Amino acid sequence: MPSLRQYTATLLLPSAFFGYALYANSALLTNAASPAAQASEARNLSLSYVMDGEATRDLDTLYKNELPHRAASVGLFGNARYALLGAGRKGVIVGDDGWFFTAEEFKTVSPSDIDDAVQRIVEVKRELEVRGIQLVLAPLPAKSDLYAEDVPSLVRSAAMADAYRDFSAALQKQGIIVADTRATMLTAKPFGDVFLKSDTHWSPAGANAAAEAVQSSLQLSGVDLAPQDLTAQWQTPVTLWGDLTKF
Repeated sequence: MPSLRQYTATLLLPSAFFGYALYANSALLTNAASPAAQASEARNLSLSYVMDGEATRDLDTLYKNELPHRAASVGLFGNARYALLGAGRKGVIVGDDGWFFTAEEFKTVSPSDIDDAVQRIVEVKRELEVRGIQLVLAPLPAKSDLYAEDVPSLVRSAAMADAYRDFSAALQKQGIIVADTRATMLTAKPFGDVFLKSDTHWSPAGANAAAEAVQSSLQLSGVDLAPQDLTAQWQTPVTLWGDLTKF
């Protein structure tokens, strides 16, 4: 005959699950004043609203925006997926040594894409010149370019490096000052990661390298900015669940 301890163990997990479900849905009700909830309530609760699937979409949006602990749970399961399976979520490329990349970084950038972007920037440059403002542009190198050695060999290519080079050259041809962030980050790379491993953003070292690139380009171009006093201080390092674990 099962003991009390066995009964308790058998019922503990479903009890915890249903208990949390009750708590989460209660929290959703208390957050009814949120923008997402108000948008849902503002709908005309007609038969077509339900049949057309709009009710389902609104409910899905409400749960995504208001469900307690959602962000932490997504990060937790993303890290667990990587730890157990060595795989990332859809849209994430898992590289070597714990490096994550977005699939967007491996899309082809055509010459026409670069030409279109440069033409729009030239139009902005002209508008700024009318206002007496000089444009300085800092193209951003791709994470998969700076850490190509950690990209899986099947998808590794020089496409992002080539796109950065061609884009920068096209900008300079139009007389636009370009801060070469790629070269500065590559120089800083041996002294510390310039990107966060599981995130799309720079590390503090990467941000510092980009700032140095902008400063250098301003000085070489004769752009004179008023000096400013800044104060920086070290903080206790923290462990980060990067946005690529939550894609």
